[in-house]
Amino acid sequence: MKFYIPTKPYTVTDAINRRWVAQGSTRNAQLCSDADYNGHALSLTWNGYRGYWVGEYHWGERVVFTRGSKDFATALDATKREFARQGRGASCRIHIAQPTYEKDHQIPYLDACIAIARADADLREGEETEFPWQDWKFKHYAAACRDMEIWCVPSDSLLIRAENEEAYLTARDAEFKRRERVSASK
Repeated sequence: MKFYIPTKPYTVTDAINRRWVAQGSTRNAQLCSDADYNGHALSLTWNGYRGYWVGEYHWGERVVFTRGSKDFATALDATKREFARQGRGASCRIHIAQPTYEKDHQIPYLDACIAIARADADLREGEETEFPWQDWKFKHYAAACRDMEIWCVPSDSLLIRAENEEAYLTARDAEFKRRERVSASK
């Protein structure tokens, strides 16, 4: 069974900043390490080999915030505390399933774990597929960043400042045409 805590909303500016920090210099990453848009993708899973729950995320390396608990409720509480500490954009997935690879490393009280997860008001069953806080800008943000990376066209800045989708596309096209004229005149 899969559960999740809904992703903390963030803006397209946050998404663009996160992308540039991830691709930028080490110094830039250090300067942005405490930014509140650095929410992480948390997970809580059963480690069948060790026989306990593990809560973790990755930020340059594996960061384990809880391990060693055979009690699902304890591990879930630690995961929710870590999620509350995270910044905008944080997400959390919880996977409750018996390991198929080793029959002797099963989750004890599987049904009770699922019941606890279903009863928790913060959790949703399934996988997160909808992000109602995302507006039309999220549809264009990856392409806008690519425009800057490949063509040095500041589409990301145009996207942030645009009032609506039509205004953004018009400004982006005008910038590309301007650059074509400049290149042709050289």
